[in-house]
Amino acid sequence: MNVKVNGKIYEFTDAKNIIGILERFDIRQLSGIAVALNDSVVPKSEFEKILIKDGDVVEIIRATQGG
Repeated sequence: MNVKVNGKIYEFTDAKNIIGILERFDIRQLSGIAVALNDSVVPKSEFEKILIKDGDVVEIIRATQGG
């Protein structure tokens, strides 16, 4: 399935949920991470429950320090 992540299209064969997408990008620590799926923010408690479908758009945002 093809999923757009942060503006680029990637092919996923094994990612079934948001955790799978994050693992593909070696993101294992969830603190400081926010995810939007098709323009809706997803609570961390739903990362494993929400299934990813072909054509979905995912935005991964990392909190950074500074000003």
